[in-house]
Amino acid sequence: MTVKEDGTFQAFSARQIGCCWKNGTLTITNGRMAAVGPHGTAMLTLYDDRPGRALVMDFREANGVRYSGELRPKM
Repeated sequence: MTVKEDGTFQAFSARQIGCCWKNGTLTITNGRMAAVGPHGTAMLTLYDDRPGRALVMDFREANGVRYSGELRPKM
């Protein structure tokens, strides 16, 4: 992933079904990061006040379908 000074990004990933290029804009407001691209919007929040920090992501596709996930350190 490459992020430019103006907040735009380009990301590449290789998957079993092929390669994937993504682009969009990152902003940080009130401690939350928003990633907006042509396929949807992701809001990421780092919680470090609860036991075992967590990075929580909420994603909404352009068609309204929502996903969420949490990343936590392995103990």
